[in-house]
Amino acid sequence: MRGERMLCNRIKQFRTYNKIETKTLAKALNIEHSQYLKFETGEEMPDIDIITTLSKIYKVTVSEFYGHEPRMLELQNNDNPPLKYPDEYDTL
Repeated sequence: MRGERMLCNRIKQFRTYNKIETKTLAKALNIEHSQYLKFETGEEMPDIDIITTLSKIYKVTVSEFYGHEPRMLELQNNDNPPLKYPDEYDTL
């Protein structure tokens, strides 16, 4: 349960840090907006394909969604520029 809560928090944290709207991410993930919102609230857990796509969007490892890497510390420092996502997601 703790890991699931962390995952939900990280999903929201990466999104808000990168200033991407939930509707935009839902479209990029080819899912309904309501389903994406459930990922952030913990009502539903995303499958590994969703997490993999999100990791590509934010240019982070999948394990960072579970707090296993120090990159998350960057989110606490407002002086850092937003994380960049790969060119294929530049339209977000």
